[in-house]
Amino acid sequence: MNKFDNHKINYLVGNKSIKKIILEQPFRIFSKKIINFFIKISEDIMKHKDINLYPDLASFAFFCREKNLSNLKKEHTEHISKRSGRGVALHFTPSNVPMNFAYSLLFSLISGNVTLIRIGKNNYPQVLTLLKIINKRLNTNEFMLIKKKIIIFNYEKNIDINNFLSKNCEIRVIWGGDESINEIRNSKINSYAYELTFPDRYSLCVISSKEYLEARNFIKEAKSFYNDTLTFDQNACTSPRLIIWSGEKKYNDKARKIFWMNFNKIIKSKNYNFRDGTILQKLKSQYSAALELDGINSSIFKKQQIKSSLVKNFPKNLDNFTAPGGFFLEYYCKNLKYLNKYISIKIQTITTIGFSTKDVARQLKILNKKGVFRIVLNGQSSEMGLVWDGYEMIFQMSKKIIF
Repeated sequence: MNKFDNHKINYLVGNKSIKKIILEQPFRIFSKKIINFFIKISEDIMKHKDINLYPDLASFAFFCREKNLSNLKKEHTEHISKRSGRGVALHFTPSNVPMNFAYSLLFSLISGNVTLIRIGKNNYPQVLTLLKIINKRLNTNEFMLIKKKIIIFNYEKNIDINNFLSKNCEIRVIWGGDESINEIRNSKINSYAYELTFPDRYSLCVISSKEYLEARNFIKEAKSFYNDTLTFDQNACTSPRLIIWSGEKKYNDKARKIFWMNFNKIIKSKNYNFRDGTILQKLKSQYSAALELDGINSSIFKKQQIKSSLVKNFPKNLDNFTAPGGFFLEYYCKNLKYLNKYISIKIQTITTIGFSTKDVARQLKILNKKGVFRIVLNGQSSEMGLVWDGYEMIFQMSKKIIF
């Protein structure tokens, strides 16, 4: 603990002293002051001049609106009188998903915890915008008490800082890749503390080709798929990387062609900015899929940086064939039941087109599998909720007091 160097920490929001904040006490879940704070944050975001540029920021504001938070509080009414936070919640959030830290902050505070959040240094504009909004609100008299219970900071990788923080928390929450989680786990937590982890996972989209063609919602589905994938440069674990075309081959072929044609239109209309360097990653993944999975490279994207590969062998190790910013594997099957043997704990979300979510759950026997934590309609993969990766966040991050 004596190696802890406060000068290496860049304080961005809230309390400016880690040694003081770890002495702060928790509070009741769904505190009125906390709810009001996030309602104000939501209002400030929606008034911001650049809100239309950042759909993920707008989504967070929508989640924090008064009606939604009031409904969530009502759902937990019977628990409020006997549940409070556990103490200090230390969060490590990923650097490649801009708004992840905001939801982690929300989950932690409405669960009643003193909250420390380390964020990345990527300086996404929507993150900088939100940090300014939060700081402005915390510096008002109305929310000065909350300011004492929040720190958002960043620092270069430092084992001594990790050690100090980990020894002084009641909950450690780690979002990120497997390597990041294992690295942070080199710092021990106390015997009374526990940990929530959100490791590397991937998502896929299942499409009933015949239903897709009959519904003719081509532009709508393309927009929704764009929101699920390229809004986050395909970095989020919720962004589908594998597309399952279900049905007879003649329907799959036709649906696939129409789907990608419309997706191309949306990319152009959105003026999507392909990041430098990703094209080489996509080409590498495409060639690997061709060799290892008997893949056929798509001819649909001749002048696009989007890449896809229709594979004959199901990719059991999808991690080996990933690239950000628009790379997709595609697979044909006659019906979803064929996929049962391939459901693994690495699958996080399944999005659907042409299937109901209940039908997908039934056909894939999800309740008897370790993997798959969410099944949602196309366009809804990034919508956060109080249940994530199978955790009911309020109950995971609070304690029930018997009296």
